[in-house]
Amino acid sequence: MQQYVLDHVDQGRLSAHVMRNEEVDFRSIAPLPSNVRAIEAALLFATGHQPFVALSGPSGCGKTLMLKAAQGYLRRHVRSDVEMMTAEQFLKMEGRVSLDRVLILDDCQEVLGKPKQYLRLRVALDRRIRGGRPTLLAFTCSGRDRRMMSFLPAPRKWCHEFIAEPDTNGRTSLTQHLAKQEKINLAPAFIKIIGSRLLGNGRVISGALRRIKLEKADWTDSHQVLRGCGLLDPFFADNSNWDLRHRIARASEDIVGKEPVFGSKGISKEDLACYMMIEVAGLCESAVANYLEMDPGTCYQRSQKVGRALKNDAGLSRLVHQCVESVLVRLA
Repeated sequence: MQQYVLDHVDQGRLSAHVMRNEEVDFRSIAPLPSNVRAIEAALLFATGHQPFVALSGPSGCGKTLMLKAAQGYLRRHVRSDVEMMTAEQFLKMEGRVSLDRVLILDDCQEVLGKPKQYLRLRVALDRRIRGGRPTLLAFTCSGRDRRMMSFLPAPRKWCHEFIAEPDTNGRTSLTQHLAKQEKINLAPAFIKIIGSRLLGNGRVISGALRRIKLEKADWTDSHQVLRGCGLLDPFFADNSNWDLRHRIARASEDIVGKEPVFGSKGISKEDLACYMMIEVAGLCESAVANYLEMDPGTCYQRSQKVGRALKNDAGLSRLVHQCVESVLVRLA
Protein backbone atom coordinates (compact mmCIF):
# COMPACT_ATOMS: atom_id res chain seq x y z
CA MET A 1 0.00 0.00 0.00
CA GLN A 2 2.84 2.37 0.81
CA GLN A 3 4.45 1.70 -2.57
CA TYR A 4 1.09 2.40 -4.24
CA VAL A 5 0.93 5.83 -2.60
CA LEU A 6 4.53 6.63 -3.53
CA ASP A 7 3.89 5.64 -7.12
CA HIS A 8 0.94 7.99 -7.29
CA VAL A 9 2.85 10.87 -5.74
CA ASP A 10 5.51 10.26 -8.42
CA GLN A 11 8.17 12.37 -6.75
CA GLY A 12 10.67 12.08 -9.59
CA ARG A 13 8.58 13.80 -12.27
CA LEU A 14 9.08 17.49 -12.92
CA SER A 15 5.39 17.93 -13.74
CA ALA A 16 4.50 16.57 -10.30
CA HIS A 17 6.43 19.44 -8.73
CA VAL A 18 5.33 22.11 -11.20
CA MET A 19 1.64 21.31 -10.81
CA ARG A 20 1.59 20.31 -7.14
CA ASN A 21 -1.25 21.73 -5.04
CA GLU A 22 -2.87 23.14 -8.17
CA GLU A 23 -6.27 21.95 -9.36
CA VAL A 24 -6.22 21.38 -13.10
CA ASP A 25 -9.25 21.67 -15.34
CA PHE A 26 -9.72 22.32 -19.03
CA ARG A 27 -9.68 26.07 -18.41
CA SER A 28 -6.09 25.68 -17.21
CA ILE A 29 -4.97 24.65 -20.69
CA ALA A 30 -4.14 27.29 -23.29
CA PRO A 31 -6.08 26.47 -26.49
CA LEU A 32 -3.64 26.75 -29.39
CA PRO A 33 -3.91 25.74 -33.04
CA SER A 34 -1.42 22.96 -32.28
CA ASN A 35 -3.37 21.39 -29.40
CA VAL A 36 -7.04 22.32 -29.79
CA ARG A 37 -8.01 18.96 -31.34
CA ALA A 38 -6.26 17.10 -28.53
CA ILE A 39 -8.10 19.20 -25.93
CA GLU A 40 -11.36 18.40 -27.68
CA ALA A 41 -10.55 14.66 -27.69
CA ALA A 42 -9.73 14.69 -23.96
CA LEU A 43 -12.97 16.56 -23.25
CA LEU A 44 -14.97 14.07 -25.32
CA PHE A 45 -13.39 11.29 -23.25
CA ALA A 46 -14.21 13.05 -19.97
CA THR A 47 -17.84 13.57 -20.98
CA GLY A 48 -18.26 9.96 -22.09
CA HIS A 49 -18.63 10.62 -25.81
CA GLN A 50 -15.34 8.94 -26.83
CA PRO A 51 -14.28 5.90 -24.74
CA PHE A 52 -10.83 5.32 -26.26
CA VAL A 53 -8.46 8.25 -26.76
CA ALA A 54 -4.70 8.37 -27.37
CA LEU A 55 -2.75 11.62 -27.25
CA SER A 56 0.82 11.98 -28.47
CA GLY A 57 3.31 14.81 -28.80
CA PRO A 58 6.68 16.11 -27.65
CA SER A 59 7.62 16.55 -24.00
CA GLY A 60 6.13 19.63 -22.37
CA CYS A 61 3.29 20.11 -24.87
CA GLY A 62 0.58 19.69 -22.22
CA LYS A 63 -0.42 16.02 -22.47
CA THR A 64 -0.25 15.43 -18.71
CA LEU A 65 -2.33 18.55 -18.08
CA MET A 66 -5.01 17.23 -20.43
CA LEU A 67 -4.99 13.88 -18.64
CA LYS A 68 -5.32 15.57 -15.26
CA ALA A 69 -8.08 17.82 -16.58
CA ALA A 70 -10.00 14.77 -17.82
CA GLN A 71 -9.45 13.01 -14.49
CA GLY A 72 -10.68 16.04 -12.56
CA TYR A 73 -13.76 16.48 -14.75
CA LEU A 74 -14.70 12.81 -14.40
CA ARG A 75 -14.36 12.86 -10.62
CA ARG A 76 -16.34 16.08 -10.24
CA HIS A 77 -19.14 15.51 -12.73
CA VAL A 78 -19.36 11.88 -13.84
CA ARG A 79 -17.84 9.17 -11.63
CA SER A 80 -15.21 8.90 -8.93
CA ASP A 81 -13.69 5.54 -9.89
CA VAL A 82 -10.87 6.95 -12.01
CA GLU A 83 -7.30 5.63 -11.96
CA MET A 84 -4.48 7.79 -13.35
CA MET A 85 -0.86 6.59 -13.40
CA THR A 86 2.03 5.92 -15.76
CA ALA A 87 2.01 2.82 -17.96
CA GLU A 88 4.88 1.27 -15.98
CA GLN A 89 3.07 1.85 -12.68
CA PHE A 90 -0.01 0.17 -14.11
CA LEU A 91 1.99 -2.91 -15.06
CA LYS A 92 3.53 -3.09 -11.57
CA MET A 93 0.10 -3.21 -9.97
CA GLU A 94 -1.70 -5.10 -12.73
CA GLY A 95 -4.53 -7.11 -11.24
CA ARG A 96 -5.12 -4.54 -8.49
CA VAL A 97 -6.77 -2.09 -10.91
CA SER A 98 -10.36 -3.14 -11.47
CA LEU A 99 -11.46 -3.53 -15.07
CA ASP A 100 -14.55 -1.52 -14.22
CA ARG A 101 -12.59 1.63 -13.39
CA VAL A 102 -11.83 4.41 -15.86
CA LEU A 103 -8.13 4.17 -16.73
CA ILE A 104 -5.82 7.06 -17.66
CA LEU A 105 -2.21 6.15 -18.47
CA ASP A 106 0.65 8.60 -19.01
CA ASP A 107 4.13 7.93 -20.49
CA CYS A 108 3.01 4.92 -22.49
CA GLN A 109 6.04 5.31 -24.76
CA GLU A 110 8.17 3.83 -21.98
CA VAL A 111 6.94 0.31 -22.79
CA LEU A 112 7.33 0.44 -26.58
CA GLY A 113 10.95 -0.70 -26.50
CA LYS A 114 10.43 -3.38 -23.84
CA PRO A 115 8.96 -6.55 -25.39
CA LYS A 116 7.52 -8.12 -22.19
CA GLN A 117 5.93 -4.89 -20.96
CA TYR A 118 4.79 -4.10 -24.50
CA LEU A 119 2.90 -7.40 -24.74
CA ARG A 120 1.41 -7.21 -21.22
CA LEU A 121 0.08 -3.69 -21.72
CA ARG A 122 -1.29 -4.50 -25.16
CA VAL A 123 -3.15 -7.51 -23.77
CA ALA A 124 -4.55 -5.38 -20.93
CA LEU A 125 -5.71 -2.71 -23.39
CA ASP A 126 -7.28 -5.37 -25.62
CA ARG A 127 -9.31 -6.61 -22.64
CA ARG A 128 -10.49 -3.08 -21.90
CA ILE A 129 -11.54 -2.51 -25.52
CA ARG A 130 -13.49 -5.77 -25.66
CA GLY A 131 -15.17 -4.81 -22.38
CA GLY A 132 -15.88 -1.25 -23.52
CA ARG A 133 -13.96 0.23 -20.57
CA PRO A 134 -12.98 3.92 -21.04
CA THR A 135 -9.22 4.34 -21.51
CA LEU A 136 -7.13 7.47 -22.11
CA LEU A 137 -3.46 7.18 -23.09
CA ALA A 138 -0.59 9.62 -23.61
CA PHE A 139 2.64 8.99 -25.53
CA THR A 140 5.68 11.28 -25.66
CA CYS A 141 7.22 11.41 -29.13
CA SER A 142 8.79 14.05 -31.36
CA GLY A 143 6.65 13.20 -34.38
CA ARG A 144 3.87 10.91 -35.50
CA ASP A 145 5.15 7.54 -34.33
CA ARG A 146 3.91 4.55 -36.32
CA ARG A 147 4.95 2.26 -33.46
CA MET A 148 2.21 3.78 -31.35
CA MET A 149 -0.54 3.04 -33.87
CA SER A 150 0.70 -0.52 -34.37
CA PHE A 151 0.77 -0.93 -30.60
CA LEU A 152 -2.88 0.01 -30.06
CA PRO A 153 -5.24 -2.97 -30.34
CA ALA A 154 -8.26 -2.34 -32.61
CA PRO A 155 -6.74 0.95 -33.83
CA ARG A 156 -9.93 2.07 -35.59
CA LYS A 157 -11.70 2.32 -32.25
CA TRP A 158 -9.21 4.89 -30.95
CA CYS A 159 -9.38 8.62 -31.37
CA HIS A 160 -5.74 9.61 -31.81
CA GLU A 161 -4.61 13.24 -31.78
CA PHE A 162 -1.04 14.43 -32.22
CA ILE A 163 0.05 17.70 -30.55
CA ALA A 164 2.59 19.57 -32.67
CA GLU A 165 5.14 22.08 -31.46
CA PRO A 166 3.47 25.53 -31.36
CA ASP A 167 4.71 28.20 -33.75
CA THR A 168 5.78 31.68 -32.62
CA ASN A 169 2.22 32.96 -32.46
CA GLY A 170 1.19 29.89 -30.47
CA ARG A 171 4.07 30.34 -28.03
CA THR A 172 3.14 34.01 -27.61
CA SER A 173 -0.47 33.03 -26.84
CA LEU A 174 0.79 30.39 -24.41
CA THR A 175 2.97 32.98 -22.65
CA GLN A 176 0.00 35.31 -22.30
CA HIS A 177 -2.18 32.48 -20.96
CA LEU A 178 0.40 31.32 -18.40
CA ALA A 179 1.07 34.90 -17.27
CA LYS A 180 -2.65 35.36 -16.63
CA GLN A 181 -2.74 32.14 -14.61
CA GLU A 182 0.27 33.30 -12.56
CA LYS A 183 -1.35 36.74 -12.10
CA ILE A 184 1.61 38.51 -13.73
CA ASN A 185 1.10 41.73 -15.68
CA LEU A 186 3.35 41.67 -18.74
CA ALA A 187 3.76 44.40 -21.33
CA PRO A 188 2.87 43.24 -24.88
CA ALA A 189 6.53 43.66 -25.87
CA PHE A 190 7.64 41.36 -23.02
CA ILE A 191 5.08 38.72 -24.03
CA LYS A 192 6.31 38.88 -27.62
CA ILE A 193 9.96 38.64 -26.58
CA ILE A 194 9.35 35.57 -24.42
CA GLY A 195 7.13 33.90 -27.02
CA SER A 196 9.51 34.46 -29.93
CA ARG A 197 12.92 34.26 -28.28
CA LEU A 198 12.65 31.75 -25.43
CA LEU A 199 13.39 28.24 -26.66
CA GLY A 200 12.12 25.10 -24.98
CA ASN A 201 8.70 23.70 -24.14
CA GLY A 202 5.84 24.99 -22.01
CA ARG A 203 7.63 24.05 -18.79
CA VAL A 204 10.48 26.42 -19.72
CA ILE A 205 8.07 29.29 -20.31
CA SER A 206 6.28 28.52 -17.05
CA GLY A 207 9.60 28.40 -15.20
CA ALA A 208 10.66 31.74 -16.67
CA LEU A 209 7.40 33.38 -15.61
CA ARG A 210 7.71 32.02 -12.09
CA ARG A 211 11.25 33.33 -11.94
CA ILE A 212 10.22 36.91 -12.69
CA LYS A 213 7.23 36.57 -10.35
CA LEU A 214 9.67 36.05 -7.49
CA GLU A 215 10.88 39.60 -8.19
CA LYS A 216 7.45 41.20 -8.66
CA ALA A 217 4.18 40.74 -10.54
CA ASP A 218 4.07 43.91 -12.63
CA TRP A 219 6.27 44.16 -15.73
CA THR A 220 4.51 46.77 -17.84
CA ASP A 221 6.96 49.70 -17.97
CA SER A 222 9.71 49.67 -20.63
CA HIS A 223 12.49 49.85 -18.04
CA GLN A 224 10.84 46.99 -16.15
CA VAL A 225 10.66 44.90 -19.33
CA LEU A 226 14.38 45.37 -19.98
CA ARG A 227 15.04 44.50 -16.34
CA GLY A 228 12.98 41.37 -16.82
CA CYS A 229 14.98 40.45 -19.92
CA GLY A 230 18.14 40.76 -17.85
CA LEU A 231 16.63 38.59 -15.14
CA LEU A 232 15.73 35.93 -17.70
CA ASP A 233 19.03 36.20 -19.57
CA PRO A 234 20.09 32.64 -18.52
CA PHE A 235 16.78 31.28 -19.87
CA PHE A 236 17.56 32.73 -23.30
CA ALA A 237 21.06 31.23 -23.38
CA ASP A 238 20.03 28.38 -25.72
CA ASN A 239 19.05 30.88 -28.41
CA SER A 240 22.13 31.65 -30.49
CA ASN A 241 20.45 34.83 -31.78
CA TRP A 242 20.05 36.23 -28.28
CA ASP A 243 22.69 38.47 -26.78
CA LEU A 244 21.20 41.16 -24.58
CA ARG A 245 24.55 42.89 -24.10
CA HIS A 246 25.06 43.19 -27.85
CA ARG A 247 21.59 44.68 -28.38
CA ILE A 248 22.15 47.23 -25.61
CA ALA A 249 25.61 48.15 -26.91
CA ARG A 250 24.32 48.74 -30.45
CA ALA A 251 21.36 50.83 -29.24
CA SER A 252 23.68 52.90 -27.00
CA GLU A 253 26.06 53.48 -29.89
CA ASP A 254 23.21 54.64 -32.15
CA ILE A 255 21.66 57.11 -29.74
CA VAL A 256 24.93 58.63 -28.53
CA GLY A 257 25.95 59.14 -32.17
CA LYS A 258 22.67 60.89 -33.00
CA GLU A 259 22.27 63.05 -29.87
CA PRO A 260 25.09 65.59 -29.20
CA VAL A 261 23.75 66.17 -25.68
CA PHE A 262 25.50 63.00 -24.52
CA GLY A 263 28.85 64.37 -25.69
CA SER A 264 28.20 67.70 -23.99
CA LYS A 265 27.64 65.83 -20.75
CA GLY A 266 30.83 63.82 -21.24
CA ILE A 267 28.88 60.56 -21.71
CA SER A 268 30.31 58.09 -24.21
CA LYS A 269 28.58 55.14 -25.83
CA GLU A 270 30.47 52.84 -23.44
CA ASP A 271 29.26 54.87 -20.45
CA LEU A 272 25.64 54.58 -21.57
CA ALA A 273 26.05 50.88 -22.35
CA CYS A 274 27.42 50.27 -18.83
CA TYR A 275 24.47 52.11 -17.28
CA MET A 276 21.91 50.29 -19.43
CA MET A 277 23.40 46.87 -18.77
CA ILE A 278 24.03 47.25 -15.03
CA GLU A 279 21.39 49.63 -13.72
CA VAL A 280 18.50 49.01 -16.12
CA ALA A 281 18.90 45.40 -17.27
CA GLY A 282 20.48 44.30 -13.98
CA LEU A 283 23.30 42.29 -15.56
CA CYS A 284 26.25 41.47 -13.33
CA GLU A 285 29.32 43.73 -13.62
CA SER A 286 31.64 40.85 -14.53
CA ALA A 287 29.47 39.87 -17.53
CA VAL A 288 29.31 43.50 -18.66
CA ALA A 289 33.06 43.95 -18.21
CA ASN A 290 33.76 40.78 -20.17
CA TYR A 291 31.68 41.99 -23.10
CA LEU A 292 33.03 45.56 -23.10
CA GLU A 293 36.58 44.35 -22.40
CA MET A 294 37.21 46.56 -19.41
CA ASP A 295 37.63 46.23 -15.65
CA PRO A 296 34.45 45.56 -13.59
CA GLY A 297 35.25 48.51 -11.34
CA THR A 298 35.48 50.79 -14.38
CA CYS A 299 32.12 49.53 -15.64
CA TYR A 300 30.55 50.37 -12.30
CA GLN A 301 32.06 53.85 -12.22
CA ARG A 302 30.89 54.63 -15.75
CA SER A 303 27.42 53.44 -14.88
CA GLN A 304 27.31 55.66 -11.80
CA LYS A 305 28.45 58.66 -13.85
CA VAL A 306 25.46 58.31 -16.15
CA GLY A 307 23.14 57.80 -13.19
CA ARG A 308 24.28 61.06 -11.61
CA ALA A 309 23.80 62.95 -14.88
CA LEU A 310 20.25 61.65 -15.23
CA LYS A 311 19.17 62.92 -11.81
CA ASN A 312 19.33 66.56 -12.90
CA ASP A 313 18.47 66.34 -16.60
CA ALA A 314 14.93 65.38 -17.66
CA GLY A 315 15.86 65.66 -21.34
CA LEU A 316 18.67 63.16 -20.91
CA SER A 317 16.28 60.81 -19.10
CA ARG A 318 13.90 60.93 -22.07
CA LEU A 319 16.74 60.00 -24.42
CA VAL A 320 17.73 57.07 -22.22
CA HIS A 321 14.09 55.97 -22.25
CA GLN A 322 14.22 56.07 -26.06
CA CYS A 323 17.32 53.90 -25.92
CA VAL A 324 15.47 51.38 -23.76
CA GLU A 325 12.59 51.32 -26.25
CA SER A 326 15.09 50.79 -29.07
CA VAL A 327 16.58 47.77 -27.31
CA LEU A 328 13.13 46.21 -26.84
CA VAL A 329 12.33 46.72 -30.52
CA ARG A 330 15.58 44.96 -31.42
CA LEU A 331 14.75 42.08 -29.08
CA ALA A 332 11.19 41.65 -30.31
